[in-house]
Amino acid sequence: MENENNENMDVIELERGKYYEVPWRNGKVGIPYVAKIEGSDERYGFKRKFLKPVFVDRKNEEYLIDVKDMEIGAIYEVRYPRSWKHPDVRIYFQILQIDTESGKMTIEYLDKKNLVLSFKEMEEIKPNNEAKKEASTE
Repeated sequence: MENENNENMDVIELERGKYYEVPWRNGKVGIPYVAKIEGSDERYGFKRKFLKPVFVDRKNEEYLIDVKDMEIGAIYEVRYPRSWKHPDVRIYFQILQIDTESGKMTIEYLDKKNLVLSFKEMEEIKPNNEAKKEASTE
Protein backbone atom coordinates (compact mmCIF):
# COMPACT_ATOMS: atom_id res chain seq x y z
CA MET A 1 0.00 0.00 0.00
CA GLU A 2 1.70 3.17 -1.19
CA ASN A 3 1.44 6.39 0.81
CA GLU A 4 0.02 9.24 -1.28
CA ASN A 5 2.12 11.94 0.43
CA ASN A 6 5.56 10.41 -0.10
CA GLU A 7 6.38 7.94 -2.84
CA ASN A 8 9.28 6.57 -0.77
CA MET A 9 6.98 5.55 2.08
CA ASP A 10 5.23 2.22 2.32
CA VAL A 11 2.98 0.43 4.78
CA ILE A 12 3.92 -3.22 5.13
CA GLU A 13 1.56 -5.90 6.36
CA LEU A 14 3.33 -7.85 9.09
CA GLU A 15 3.24 -11.62 8.82
CA ARG A 16 1.02 -13.00 11.60
CA GLY A 17 0.82 -9.45 12.95
CA LYS A 18 4.34 -9.35 14.36
CA TYR A 19 6.93 -10.50 11.84
CA TYR A 20 8.70 -8.67 9.03
CA GLU A 21 8.87 -11.08 6.10
CA VAL A 22 11.85 -10.71 3.81
CA PRO A 23 10.84 -10.83 0.14
CA TRP A 24 12.64 -14.06 -0.78
CA ARG A 25 11.91 -15.85 -4.01
CA ASN A 26 14.70 -18.34 -4.58
CA GLY A 27 15.73 -20.58 -1.69
CA LYS A 28 18.21 -22.50 -3.87
CA VAL A 29 20.51 -19.50 -4.36
CA GLY A 30 21.17 -18.37 -0.82
CA ILE A 31 19.73 -17.03 2.38
CA PRO A 32 18.72 -13.39 2.82
CA TYR A 33 19.56 -11.17 5.76
CA VAL A 34 18.27 -8.15 7.63
CA ALA A 35 20.85 -5.86 9.23
CA LYS A 36 20.65 -2.67 11.24
CA ILE A 37 22.99 -0.05 9.77
CA GLU A 38 25.13 1.41 12.55
CA GLY A 39 27.57 3.60 10.62
CA SER A 40 30.02 3.56 7.74
CA ASP A 41 32.81 1.06 7.24
CA GLU A 42 35.77 1.52 4.89
CA ARG A 43 35.91 -2.13 3.91
CA TYR A 44 32.21 -3.10 3.71
CA GLY A 45 30.52 0.28 3.19
CA PHE A 46 28.37 -0.03 6.33
CA LYS A 47 28.78 -1.27 9.87
CA ARG A 48 25.97 -3.80 10.30
CA LYS A 49 24.29 -5.60 13.15
CA PHE A 50 22.65 -8.70 11.70
CA LEU A 51 19.24 -9.66 13.07
CA LYS A 52 18.52 -13.31 13.75
CA PRO A 53 15.43 -14.67 12.03
CA VAL A 54 12.79 -16.33 14.16
CA PHE A 55 11.81 -18.62 11.30
CA VAL A 56 13.51 -19.78 8.10
CA ASP A 57 11.89 -22.17 5.64
CA ARG A 58 13.88 -22.61 2.42
CA LYS A 59 11.25 -24.82 0.80
CA ASN A 60 8.47 -22.25 1.20
CA GLU A 61 10.90 -19.32 0.98
CA GLU A 62 9.96 -17.78 4.31
CA TYR A 63 12.41 -15.66 6.31
CA LEU A 64 10.82 -13.87 9.27
CA ILE A 65 12.23 -11.25 11.66
CA ASP A 66 10.38 -10.42 14.87
CA VAL A 67 9.61 -6.68 14.89
CA LYS A 68 10.48 -6.65 18.61
CA ASP A 69 14.10 -6.84 17.42
CA MET A 70 13.65 -3.78 15.20
CA GLU A 71 13.68 -0.14 16.34
CA ILE A 72 11.60 2.82 15.22
CA GLY A 73 13.93 5.38 13.66
CA ALA A 74 16.65 2.83 12.89
CA ILE A 75 17.90 2.17 9.36
CA TYR A 76 17.95 -1.35 7.95
CA GLU A 77 19.42 -3.14 4.97
CA VAL A 78 17.61 -6.16 3.56
CA ARG A 79 19.46 -8.43 1.15
CA TYR A 80 17.86 -11.27 -0.69
CA PRO A 81 19.22 -13.42 -3.50
CA ARG A 82 17.45 -13.66 -6.85
CA SER A 83 19.38 -16.13 -9.00
CA TRP A 84 22.89 -17.16 -9.95
CA LYS A 85 22.70 -14.92 -13.03
CA HIS A 86 21.34 -11.80 -11.32
CA PRO A 87 22.86 -9.80 -8.46
CA ASP A 88 21.28 -9.84 -5.04
CA VAL A 89 18.63 -7.24 -4.28
CA ARG A 90 19.42 -4.84 -1.45
CA ILE A 91 16.88 -2.42 -0.07
CA TYR A 92 17.40 0.21 2.60
CA PHE A 93 14.70 1.69 4.79
CA GLN A 94 14.01 3.55 8.00
CA ILE A 95 11.19 2.40 10.26
CA LEU A 96 8.73 5.20 10.97
CA GLN A 97 6.09 3.24 12.87
CA ILE A 98 5.35 -0.30 14.08
CA ASP A 99 1.80 -1.18 15.03
CA THR A 100 1.46 -4.81 16.10
CA GLU A 101 -2.24 -4.30 16.95
CA SER A 102 -3.07 -3.59 13.31
CA GLY A 103 -0.19 -5.75 12.07
CA LYS A 104 1.42 -2.95 10.04
CA MET A 105 4.81 -1.27 9.82
CA THR A 106 5.41 2.06 8.09
CA ILE A 107 8.79 2.52 6.44
CA GLU A 108 10.58 5.01 4.25
CA TYR A 109 12.84 3.62 1.52
CA LEU A 110 16.30 5.18 1.40
CA ASP A 111 18.94 5.51 -1.30
CA LYS A 112 22.24 3.72 -0.60
CA LYS A 113 24.45 6.52 -1.96
CA ASN A 114 22.79 9.12 0.27
CA LEU A 115 23.11 6.80 3.27
CA VAL A 116 26.85 6.32 2.75
CA LEU A 117 27.36 10.07 2.47
CA SER A 118 25.19 10.78 5.52
CA PHE A 119 27.07 8.33 7.74
CA LYS A 120 30.46 9.63 6.56
CA GLU A 121 29.38 13.23 7.24
CA MET A 122 28.12 12.28 10.70
CA GLU A 123 31.42 10.60 11.55
CA GLU A 124 33.39 13.65 10.35
CA ILE A 125 31.26 15.98 12.48
CA LYS A 126 31.58 13.78 15.58
CA PRO A 127 35.38 14.28 16.08
CA ASN A 128 34.99 18.05 15.55
CA ASN A 129 32.30 18.24 18.25
CA GLU A 130 34.44 16.20 20.64
CA ALA A 131 37.42 18.51 20.05
CA LYS A 132 35.23 21.56 20.77
CA LYS A 133 33.99 19.99 24.02
CA GLU A 134 37.57 19.31 25.17
CA ALA A 135 38.65 22.86 24.31
CA SER A 136 35.73 24.36 26.25
CA THR A 137 36.46 22.30 29.39
CA GLU A 138 40.14 23.34 29.52
